[in-house]
Amino acid sequence: MALVPIAGYRANDETKAMARSTGIEIVFRPVPSAGLVVPNEVRIPTISGPIALNAQKVDIKTSDRRRIALVNNRGS
Repeated sequence: MALVPIAGYRANDETKAMARSTGIEIVFRPVPSAGLVVPNEVRIPTISGPIALNAQKVDIKTSDRRRIALVNNRGS
């Protein structure tokens, strides 16, 4: 997977290096009660070293604000 900068970024060397990278990884987690999968972790190589972003909570609501899933990832 590769980063495609669209908006809200600085066109600097780091952004250009990330756009050239093919090492971005996304780990998805199933949420059976909602019938879908969501990104749970994103790993990105940067010129300063690798970073990982982890979801701590997933709260899925319908357009009428009815909650259909709530998943806490604390301790995982």
